[in-house]
Amino acid sequence: MKAINHEEPDRVPAFESAFTNYTIMRHYGVDPTKGRGYYITYDFCRRAQIDLVLSYVSVFPKKSMKGGYIDEYGRIMKTEYSKDGTMILAYHGGSFKSFDDYESWEKPNPYSEVRLNQFLLGRKEQKKLNDEVFSIPATGSIFEVAMEGFGLETFSRILAKPKHAKKVFDDHGNFTLELVKILAENDAQIILLWDDYGFKKGLFMPPRNYKIYIFPWLKRICNAAHKHDCKILLHSDGDLFEICPLFCVIFRIILNEFVYLYVVFCM
Repeated sequence: MKAINHEEPDRVPAFESAFTNYTIMRHYGVDPTKGRGYYITYDFCRRAQIDLVLSYVSVFPKKSMKGGYIDEYGRIMKTEYSKDGTMILAYHGGSFKSFDDYESWEKPNPYSEVRLNQFLLGRKEQKKLNDEVFSIPATGSIFEVAMEGFGLETFSRILAKPKHAKKVFDDHGNFTLELVKILAENDAQIILLWDDYGFKKGLFMPPRNYKIYIFPWLKRICNAAHKHDCKILLHSDGDLFEICPLFCVIFRIILNEFVYLYVVFCM
């Protein structure tokens, strides 16, 4: 928190948003096949000196299927295994074939008790490890899970109909906003939003679409968090250079608060 607040920390904090490598975990004396829940991952991060660890408050399974499931956002997720036995949950496309498919799907409920309980469980495991790691809640956000529920090709056709696109983005924006409010009101100090905006060679949408559909929701989400002294950490993979100036304008002038953008540029 000292680093986040621009104070002098005892060291630069380390963070890895996802870790899937059983060989390295065993190197640090952790057997990932023994035990369930957050403790195994948190204990590994403590040993590897990774400071921030995640609790998951969304992307939950909704409908089971062979080899995996469809999550609450409509994404098809399947289990794969590497040579050392590492279990990897991989995205295999969207289940929505049309806007009507999407509308008939039961939307995620931000008020579900399991979400807050997962956050509190992460805090509990943090305490078991004497606060040597810092547990923060993570959730799917506005663009990435919306697009992946359809798949990129189908979602591109959704974008051609502005009313449909706005409805989809507003649904996801409102879900994220309400969930952030609940977490911030329950002493979440940082919340991570997963929201990939691009791929290796550019954005998924024209810059104007982010300005119209995404950034207004980010403004409301950040404002809601800041009311409770909670910070938003935004993760996005991809080449975002085209919208980086927009981030600067929105987060420095409109918000008048800090938002921390964690971007991996896959060049």
